[in-house]
Amino acid sequence: MVVLDTKVNLDRTIAYNPTKHYAYRNWTNFRRGDRLSGQDLLHLTLTGSQNITARMLVNLAGIFEKEAVLRMNAKAKSLGLTQTTFVDVHGLSPKNISTAPEVARMFTAALEYPDVAAALARDRATAQIVSAKGKARRLTFTHTNVLLKKQQVFATEASKTGYLDEAGDALAMRVRDPKTGERFIVVTLGEPRVNPRFAIAKKLA
Repeated sequence: MVVLDTKVNLDRTIAYNPTKHYAYRNWTNFRRGDRLSGQDLLHLTLTGSQNITARMLVNLAGIFEKEAVLRMNAKAKSLGLTQTTFVDVHGLSPKNISTAPEVARMFTAALEYPDVAAALARDRATAQIVSAKGKARRLTFTHTNVLLKKQQVFATEASKTGYLDEAGDALAMRVRDPKTGERFIVVTLGEPRVNPRFAIAKKLA
């Protein structure tokens, strides 16, 4: 939300810099100088749950990360979230905290942004990466919520997952009753990582 509030041009590209953008693990095997568009970065961040791309998006928007964190906390405050605190832009610190009701409100607000809603509704996406030498390659990735890909008694319209060892599995999703058209927000925090994944969220939905 903070990045999109800057009215950043998502057609612009930015190059991966491991010194500035690295976060935990380089799951996508980015190499120094790899360029991606803002739109592809958004899909990698939201659909693919990548952390490096969150840092690249903030950089693309022209915000220093410390300033972005301040804006994130200000945004939370403007939404009336009193138990939510952010300390980084990629979500890897256990000092990022919230509650299920506040995640639900945050998720609802985020879905008011068409780019966010579209990215969180996709079960897969493809990004184009152009190397420093100009060679292009394509990366196809799937959404990390298994419930989005399977036929359910409810329709999953949008979803975002998260995981930390300290936090367990986290999931926010908007579901719709196909018969009545009613929509509901389901949030689970601290769900044990067991098989099948997100079984509690499915039961709630």
